[in-house]
Amino acid sequence: MGARPKIRPGLEAIDIILETFAAGIALAVLVYSAVNWSKLSAAVPASFGLDGRPDAGSANVTLLSIVIASAVCYALMTVMALFPWTFNYPVEVREDNASRLYAIGTRLLRLIKALVTLFLAWLLFASPSLARSSELGNGTTYYSVPIFLAALLGAVAWGFRAMRKGRDSRA
Repeated sequence: MGARPKIRPGLEAIDIILETFAAGIALAVLVYSAVNWSKLSAAVPASFGLDGRPDAGSANVTLLSIVIASAVCYALMTVMALFPWTFNYPVEVREDNASRLYAIGTRLLRLIKALVTLFLAWLLFASPSLARSSELGNGTTYYSVPIFLAALLGAVAWGFRAMRKGRDSRA
């Protein structure tokens, strides 16, 4: 197995949509945090039981970890997408299929970036309202992680299937 070709696939409409969506969410997280920081209660939910009810609280400064994680994940995945020849692929990358596989790989990374930033934004937006809510445990927190994981696994399954289909495609 030789060295992989170092080419960058072009952007299609779906790539631009995914990038714009993820960037918008990441920006919304930063703006929301800056605008609403002074309005946050001193304590926010930090842990949830199986019924979806908060069972532990923490200082609101812990929400900064979500903001930081969102920014770091967004930045790292954006940089990673610039080097698709360094990704692990479930199929052999050759000169004739590299462009197609790189396009699928970077699209999968963009989709994962969009899902992760969306989930982290949901955590940030939901935490203060859960702290104020009188209807804690309405199932919102209970179902959020399984829904996120299902979406993430669905994206990865799509990527693997697309790469297997695209391994013999001529770029």
